Amino acid sequence: MADNLAGQGQTDEAGALFEHLCSYASPLGLLPEQIDPSDGSFLGNFPQGLSHVGLLSTAVVLARTQRGIQPEMSTEAWFRH
Repeated sequence: MADNLAGQGQTDEAGALFEHLCSYASPLGLLPEQIDPSDGSFLGNFPQGLSHVGLLSTAVVLARTQRGIQPEMSTEAWFRH
């Protein structure tokens, strides 16, 4: 969702959503497979590698957007400067 918002130019909303997601991480910075929206409890596998890949991908999208670069929604963008 944050990627989509960034792609639409709604960078403030995207950044806020990203920060909110990061606030759910465990004290070690780990994320589960799912988070219960009603109480924030962790569900599914923990830690979940794919959750971290998505988080890193969104961080790249937001960083590129902040630099004035149109975000690309693919991992290919990770390797460009």
